[in-house]
Amino acid sequence: MKKLICAVLSLLMLLSLAACSSGKQETKTETKPESKTETRTEAKTETGKEEGFSPALDTSVSAHINVAGGYSNFEALEAEFDRFMEYYPNLEMVFTKVDDFNNMIGVVLNGDEAPDIYVNNSWMYGREQYKESIDHAEDLSDPALGLDLDCIRPNIMLQTDDGSLPMVPVFSTTYGMLVNEDLFKKEGLNIPGTYAELVEVCKAFHDKGYANPLMGYTAKETTSLFILAIYPYFCATVADDAEAVKQLNAKDPAAGEYMRPALERLQQMLKDCGVDLDACEAIENNYEAVILRFFE
Repeated sequence: MKKLICAVLSLLMLLSLAACSSGKQETKTETKPESKTETRTEAKTETGKEEGFSPALDTSVSAHINVAGGYSNFEALEAEFDRFMEYYPNLEMVFTKVDDFNNMIGVVLNGDEAPDIYVNNSWMYGREQYKESIDHAEDLSDPALGLDLDCIRPNIMLQTDDGSLPMVPVFSTTYGMLVNEDLFKKEGLNIPGTYAELVEVCKAFHDKGYANPLMGYTAKETTSLFILAIYPYFCATVADDAEAVKQLNAKDPAAGEYMRPALERLQQMLKDCGVDLDACEAIENNYEAVILRFFE
C-alpha cells in the first residue's frame, strides 16, 4: 500500500512554515512512515497568485493514518481532515491526543497501536529520556522514499551524528524584515539600514500615498512586529546587567520593569513609522490551503 509521507502536527503554527518549492512531486513509498512531516508552500502561478489546493498524489490511494500528538485543541482541525478526505476519499485520518506527550510517546510507540505519524522535537535528539522516540522514527533521508527535501532550508534540518534524518521541520520560526524592493525602486528610495533611516523612509512612503508603509502579521494580542522589536532590544538591555539576569532567573515580579525600555521603544516605533495595527489584521489568510497542502 502506498502511503502518504507527510503529516500534520503543529498545524496551529503553520504561519511560520519553512519555505518550500511550488512544484508538485510524486511520492512513491512502500514503507510505513513513522516520522514527522514534509512541508510544502502553496503552489503559485507565474504571476505569483496563489492557486489554491490541488492533489499532487494518487487520489485513489487507500490508507488508515493514525496521527499522535499532544494538542488538546486539535479537534478544531477536524473539519480540515474532512476537507482533505474529500480529495482522498479512500483515506481515513485519525488524531489521537497523548497526555504528557513528551514523556509518554516512547511508551505509545512500543504499544500494539503505534501511530503512523507523530511529532518529535529537535531538542529531543541526544537525550536518553527521548531515545525511543528518535529510534522509532523512519530515516527520511533514505533515497528509497523518494522524498524531495530540497524545498527545506538545510540550516533548519536536524543534523544527526550518523547522518540519518528522523524528522523534517513542520515549521520554522524566523524573525526579520521583508522588504518590497520593487516599491523602493519605483519610488526612488533606498532600503534603510538604521532606525533613523527606517523612520525617514516610512515617512517618505506615507507622503507618497502609502497609508501603511510598515506592515506585520498580527493576531489581536500578539504580532510579529512586537516579537521582532521587543525580544532583541530587551535582551540587549539586560545582557550585561548581572543583577537584572539574576532577578529574571529568580522570576522576581519586580524584574518586569526591565521590559519597560523595550515596550517604550516599540510604542515609539509604531508612532514614528505610522503602523496601523487594524490594517495589519486585514492581511489575507490562506490558512486552509496551506493546511491541506501540509496534510498531503
